[in-house]
Amino acid sequence: MKQPLNPQQQALTLYTVLGSAVWSIQHLEDALNTAIAIKNPKATNRAEGDKIRNSYRELPLGKAIGCADKEKIFDEVLQKKLKSFLAERNWLIHRCMHESVDEIGSILDEKQLFTRIRNIDLTAISLKEAIEIDILKFCSSKGRDDIRETVTKEYAEWLKVYG
Repeated sequence: MKQPLNPQQQALTLYTVLGSAVWSIQHLEDALNTAIAIKNPKATNRAEGDKIRNSYRELPLGKAIGCADKEKIFDEVLQKKLKSFLAERNWLIHRCMHESVDEIGSILDEKQLFTRIRNIDLTAISLKEAIEIDILKFCSSKGRDDIRETVTKEYAEWLKVYG
C-alpha cells in the first residue's frame, strides 16, 4: 500500500494539480470566448471579433456557457458537456478547500482529492479541444481558411507546451 504524502509533499502536489487545473480552465474559457466571437454575426472582421471576444473575457465561465447556450453556439452534446463541467469547476473554485480538509487543514483523502482535481484538468483540456475542433469546422464551412489556419497553428503551439 502506498504511503500517504507528508504535509510538505501534500502541499506541493496540491498546488501543482490546482495550478494545472486552473490554467487549463483559463485555456477553456479563452477557447469558449473565441468561439462565441467567431460565430457572432457582428464579427465581420478581426477587429470586431477581437472586440466581442474581449467583452466576453470579462464574464465568469457560467455566464459565458449560458451565453453560448442562448446563442446556440455549439451542438447540444457539447453544450451539455460544458454545463456539466461547470459544476465541477465551481466545486474546484468555491468548495474544494472546505470539503477536502479537516479543521487543522490536513487533507482528508489525498488520493480522491488529487484524482478529482486532475479529472477537472483533463476535462477542461478535452473541452478546449472540442471547442477548437468546432471552430475549425465552422470556419471551413464559411470559407474562412485564414481563421482555420490561425487556430490550427495556435493549437500546435499549445500542444508543444502542454500536450
